[in-house]
Order: sequence, then structure tokens, then C-alpha cells
Amino acid sequence: MVASRFNSHILKDSIQVQSIHDYVNDDEKHEEHPHLEDFLILRRSVHIETEEEKKKEKEKNEDPSSKSKRRLPLARPCSSILHKADCASRLPCEETEARRHVNFDSVVVREYGMILGDHPCCRFGLPVMLDWDYFEYDPLLVNDYEFHHSLRRPVKKLRLHSSKRKKLIDMAETSQKDLVACRKMLNRIQRRRSLTLALDAYAPLETAMESAIRKFKRALVGDHWKKEKHLYRRSSI
Repeated sequence: MVASRFNSHILKDSIQVQSIHDYVNDDEKHEEHPHLEDFLILRRSVHIETEEEKKKEKEKNEDPSSKSKRRLPLARPCSSILHKADCASRLPCEETEARRHVNFDSVVVREYGMILGDHPCCRFGLPVMLDWDYFEYDPLLVNDYEFHHSLRRPVKKLRLHSSKRKKLIDMAETSQKDLVACRKMLNRIQRRRSLTLALDAYAPLETAMESAIRKFKRALVGDHWKKEKHLYRRSSI
């Protein structure tokens, strides 16, 4: 266990432990050469429409005469079985309460593609992110999944080198126009962040100047609290 290894029950499997010791808490039993992909059976492929695709589809199927038609609101049910006091499922059961526990039976695996991302912290190369579309496979038993999948990787090994990210972007067939637009956006955000960090050291000076200006104005014009002091006296009486 990580707690006994690092003499800390608080850190456990935190990012700090992974970064310093290059270790993750994975006590499950795995096979020597994991090959989980051989046990995955494709169930379906899902495509998530983007906002642009939805807008185009809506404009394509929109009927000009439908704008004048107004849909009637759906009638809401007067009551729900979830809120009935005499429902048997809502009554406490001692036998059920005594055996209350949680079991995990199966795992559903989804596989997402990697596409061009927009994370501004990427200094070298272009960032990548998960695609909205995915492949979903048939459920696997938890024990089979834990045995056949590879060992958990620490944070250091989860980072992708710029060359690997470039290969993923090329596999996604990203256009040159999108690559240039992404690079410009990242440069703009990074310049703004650098400017913010450079001016952060002068934040106390700015706060002091604002406080001095407020005090100078009160000395010339007068404090509005003092001018309205008679109102507070009358209200207290």
C-alpha cells in the first residue's frame, strides 16, 4: 500500500506522490503481457453532432410555415410514483438495510479518437484532446477487465511528446487552415498570460495607489458617510 510505503495515509495515490516517486497504487492482478483489445467486441459507433452540424441540419429541414405555428405545452402529470408516501419502495426494510452494499459487475469500454485541441499550456507543438465520437464495446466482467488491461501509468508517463501529438493530429487528417488558426489562438492566449504574470509583481503597488487616491478624494470632497451621519441618528431615535 502507498500509505505504508510513504508513511502517509493522506497523500495515498495523489498527484504529488506520483510526481515525486513515479509510482501509482495498483494492487490488482494483471497478466504478464496484457492484451485487452483482443477481448473487446464492438457494439456500436456513436457520432456526436457539433453545433455547426446541428445548425446546418436545422436550416436544411426548417419549414418556413412552421415559424408561425406555436406548439402547445405538454400536460404535466399531476403526481409521480416517486413522491407517493405509500409506495413500498420508500418504506424502510430492516433486512434490506442490513445487507446494503455496492457491487460492480461489468465494465463498458469506450474508445475515443484524438483530435486537435485548444489547451493554451502546450508550449511545444499543438495540443490534442478527445474527440466527441467514440466506439462502444460489449460489457466485460470487472475481474476480466482488471486482469487483461495494462498497469496504471504514473503522471510522468501520461504526458505526450510533441512528436507523438503531431502523429495523432496527422492521423486525424486536420486541415492546414485549422492548424494555423489553432497556433494563432494559442500564441495570443500565451502572450496574455505572460503579461499577466509579469504585472503580478506590481499588484501590491497598484492596490496602494488606489487606496491613496480614495483617501485623497475623501480629504477633498468629504466622506459621504459623514455627510449622511444625521440620517443614522434619526433612524436610531
